[in-house]
Amino acid sequence: MNDSSGSSGEFQVTGIAEQVADPDLRKVAEGASSYRPSARSLLFELRIVEVLSTSYRGGRPDRVRWTAPS
Repeated sequence: MNDSSGSSGEFQVTGIAEQVADPDLRKVAEGASSYRPSARSLLFELRIVEVLSTSYRGGRPDRVRWTAPS
């Protein structure tokens, strides 16, 4: 979406966020990061359940829905 007014569309993500306390997983995440997070930064694992998006083409809504496999 290219502005905060939502004129080009909307995007929604639904899921579960769980804090990660495992120091080994934190090292993996920090290794993939482009910067070094501070020690006080919290790490969360995001389990995405569903994603909805709406874009507008010629004034008509184009809706897409994705649901995670069970």
